[in-house]
Amino acid sequence: MLHFRPGLVDEKSYFTGLWELPYDYSSAELLESGPLVTYSPFQENSETGTLGDTKHATAEKNERLFEPYCDDLGSVLLDINDHLVAKAQ
Repeated sequence: MLHFRPGLVDEKSYFTGLWELPYDYSSAELLESGPLVTYSPFQENSETGTLGDTKHATAEKNERLFEPYCDDLGSVLLDINDHLVAKAQ
């Protein structure tokens, strides 16, 4: 957001602490597979709309991360399209 719409970012409310996770097994779920996955809405995990420590966030870092992400996402979508077209033939 800092890269696109910096006026929407309230830097005074940056989150700089650690969260207390309400679910005891959330870390284990990232490391182990199984038949059950729990999901909680984003709003339940972030009052500010961010994840992690935001005190180091800058528009420049956001831009450096965003541009390659878009390139990679575009490549993935093209690969999916090629696969679906090939499958349909």
